[in-house]
Amino acid sequence: MTDAERLTVLEQQVADLTEHLNRVTALVTTLVEERNATLEALAEAERTGEYGRLRTV
Repeated sequence: MTDAERLTVLEQQVADLTEHLNRVTALVTTLVEERNATLEALAEAERTGEYGRLRTV
């Protein structure tokens, strides 16, 4: 395999890894947003007194 071929393979591997990293980043971002929304909903439920009622259901 020539240096040019090895470089092409490495460039493709970097592109593939970058794509995977972008997907993981998007998934983590979604999970953090969902967690934050859940925490906000729980805080609101505590403020309105719904939290205790929800815990007993």
